[in-house]
Amino acid sequence: MRVILIDCAKLRSRRVFHDYLEKELRLPSYYARNFESLYNILRMTNQTDAITFCIVHRERESSRMKLFFDALTEILFQLQAENPNICVVEE
Repeated sequence: MRVILIDCAKLRSRRVFHDYLEKELRLPSYYARNFESLYNILRMTNQTDAITFCIVHRERESSRMKLFFDALTEILFQLQAENPNICVVEE
């Protein structure tokens, strides 16, 4: 199982966020750097690829990223409901 730390205080732009996810998740070259593409890729994660997303420091996110992280959290919880290999933890 992989643990992906989503530190909202450090991921201060969409570009930085997508760069981080590409590296940490080793996303395929067809990843389009948007939530729809991320959702489609993670929806297909199998048992050998279990992933826990740990979301921290929401209280320290930049105001311009609030809606972005709200949408991300919603998508990750939807994935968790659909795919038993995805787990989301908010701290």
